Amino acid sequence: MARLSGGMLVGYMSIVVLAGVIASYFLVTAPQRRMRRVLKELSTVEVGSTTIQSWRSRMRAAKLDPSSLTCQGGTCRFSQKVQVKALSRLRLAPASIISTYLTFNDGIASEIYVWFEIDDQRAGKTMQPGTGATVHETQQSRSCPQHYCTYVTDRGGYRWAVIEIDSAASPDDRAKAFGIDIGCLTKFGGCRSARALLPQAFGK
Repeated sequence: MARLSGGMLVGYMSIVVLAGVIASYFLVTAPQRRMRRVLKELSTVEVGSTTIQSWRSRMRAAKLDPSSLTCQGGTCRFSQKVQVKALSRLRLAPASIISTYLTFNDGIASEIYVWFEIDDQRAGKTMQPGTGATVHETQQSRSCPQHYCTYVTDRGGYRWAVIEIDSAASPDDRAKAFGIDIGCLTKFGGCRSARALLPQAFGK
């Protein structure tokens, strides 16, 4: 009986440990999963044609927070922001922030903006945003005559990736622009490059 009880105790302890690991995993990746849903919906928006009524329906279907959409006058904006910092407390990956914005003017989608900031720049005893990336879509880009442009710029000594697209961009280019690997934010070490964040656009 003693051996059986000991075996049962080990079994119970194993279950408890496994449950703790699973719970920790879901806690760490919760922001990532929420933002993945947001990015999936944003990637289907057609600037210049998607209506706010259509977007409200997509929000309900994807179970996105309805309070994320606010309107004032003829302008409505959907915004969502998540912080990924669970691993930073264990010093396994830098903290990061993902912000998304979708703007409607007179009921029609006019702009999409996705912003990543990774706290891998040391300023004294604190870490501040260094590496990062932006994806920006408008109906007619003022800085990208080819409808799809990518480049990496310097931001305080850290590399910052930029993608500019407009409504005339091809489906393949849109897929590259929104092919964001947010999973790297919760991997050991986090994201350290444009290639890690946007592998389809900067992978080569």
